Amino acid sequence: MPPPVLPVTCVVFFIFVWLMVIMQKDLVLALSFIKGIGNSRFIKFVDYVTGAYGMESSLSYDDIRDAGSKLRIKNLEELTAEEFTRCKDSAARIIEESQRQSVSFITFEDPSYPRELMDAVDDKGRCSPPSILWYRGDISKLSMDCCAVIGTREPTREGVDAGMFLGEFLAKNGINVVSGLAKGCDTAAHQGALKSRGVTTAFLSTGLDWDSVYPRENQNLARRIVDGGGLLLSEYFVGHKTGRFEFVARDRLQAGVSSAVFVLQSTYNGGSMHAARAALKSRRLCYVLSYKNDRINRDPVTSGNRELLKEGALMITGLDVKEHSAELLKKLKTKTAGAEDDKQVKDKVEGDGPDKEYQLFQ
Repeated sequence: MPPPVLPVTCVVFFIFVWLMVIMQKDLVLALSFIKGIGNSRFIKFVDYVTGAYGMESSLSYDDIRDAGSKLRIKNLEELTAEEFTRCKDSAARIIEESQRQSVSFITFEDPSYPRELMDAVDDKGRCSPPSILWYRGDISKLSMDCCAVIGTREPTREGVDAGMFLGEFLAKNGINVVSGLAKGCDTAAHQGALKSRGVTTAFLSTGLDWDSVYPRENQNLARRIVDGGGLLLSEYFVGHKTGRFEFVARDRLQAGVSSAVFVLQSTYNGGSMHAARAALKSRRLCYVLSYKNDRINRDPVTSGNRELLKEGALMITGLDVKEHSAELLKKLKTKTAGAEDDKQVKDKVEGDGPDKEYQLFQ
């Protein structure tokens, strides 16, 4: 018996809905090029015009100026037709180049957008959800339980081993290991996850075209992440180069998608402190690593670890991970709680865990 055929009217309806979704995304991207509007105000603005006018591609600059006036956003009130046209042209060019580079994007209205990011805060506690996320890889992997593993670009040998250990342990237990693709601790975390053939996600401070990926020496690692079923994410469109602001801004997103942040090693003024403090401000779990070799715990490379303990972070050791793995995973798996019983988890850690890394890490 042949499968049922959808009526033509249903097919036309689905095509119409699909086209409307595409137009909405393109229009949101175009509107994002209007200067001087932060993420939170931009989201408020798009929500308003969606309700007031719909998101048809014919939305005029008069509609936008009217919305800007009602919301008291000066840059929108003063928008000209020429500026609006330039924004739409810029969006069209970037979309074309992104498609050529196999890079896609979602907006905060997309079903694939992680709802946790709507509550993302920076290290000062200010709400700052990204209105647009560019991605390369499998966006569905954001629906997994995620944990960030981060730290300095210049760790000790023990810091690298800790990153490999945690990355492998978390990924092996079904957690998406989030980090920033930087040299040092971030690299170790990604590599540990890949070693276990698990999933890892990198938040970048650049565009996602291969020529822009930073640092250049980790471009191969970025390709391995995507090829392994993972994900590259960024707030920035193809061709965008990094700067100090971009590094700080991306740190809040690592904390925003994660149920917990693990700080391997950080100096007092290290970049990892931004993500750690964002986690603390949003009342997420924040763990700092403590090492068997007490010299490392007193070294400047872990001065940030010591400071975070004063600010409310929790101390954790390799022994804690090994002996209390089931309890730890229950705290971390906020989306898939109860997926594995304690014995299964314990068998995974004790039976075929990364013993060499554990011994050094402990």
